[in-house]
Amino acid sequence: MKKHLFTLFLVGLVTFAACGCTNNSTTQTKPVPEQKAEIKENPVISANMDFANKLESIFNKGYTIVDKTKVYYTKSADFQNVYFVGTMTQKGSQYYNAVWATNCISDNTLDFSKGLIFSINDYAYQVSGMGDGRTNAEPITEHEDGYSRINQKLLNDFDNLIK
Repeated sequence: MKKHLFTLFLVGLVTFAACGCTNNSTTQTKPVPEQKAEIKENPVISANMDFANKLESIFNKGYTIVDKTKVYYTKSADFQNVYFVGTMTQKGSQYYNAVWATNCISDNTLDFSKGLIFSINDYAYQVSGMGDGRTNAEPITEHEDGYSRINQKLLNDFDNLIK
């Protein structure tokens, strides 16, 4: 009886080994290409004249917008319902690239009755005396946010201005 059971066990073992069953972990599959999250930039938009005039209305005495056709804004990529606004400003012969953050832009209109505006760089604070937005618990990142895109646009304008 023991011999028959042993024989059946061996036959079963050999049959199992010969059936071609394989472990799924050793099967080769096509590698899945790595999917990268596509970051879509929000465009930098040129504001209209009314927008520029409203922005200039918050400036401290003696400061003006250098060119009201070069007031820009863009939607933040990092913060919900936040826009960055920037323009070249001047007082006398001094020029400043000023950037603000706001939540009061809709349809190319700056509406202070519907939101707040805060300075993002020292120049914006100096030009307008608005509250310092950098003291927020969430610091502004420059990896893909509107601040870096607006600031780069202003630096290009500044380079063109001094040429």
